[in-house]
Amino acid sequence: MSGGAISGAPHAGQAPSASLWATLSSAVRVFVKSVQTAKMAHALARLPDAQLKRMGIERHEIFTHAEKLIAGAKND
Repeated sequence: MSGGAISGAPHAGQAPSASLWATLSSAVRVFVKSVQTAKMAHALARLPDAQLKRMGIERHEIFTHAEKLIAGAKND
């Protein structure tokens, strides 16, 4: 390698490789899912215990339930 270039790195004017786009796309999906799960968990945490009980979940199950809701929303 001459000039300290990193092998496989795109040069000016070259498009990034498909694997780079796949990696970035995956990272964005994980980030978005994390934000959605946190928002859902926050919304559930604001509910009173009686309402959570009617929904069939206990306060310590909120985050797990939020994950399931978000995962289910993606599969519909």
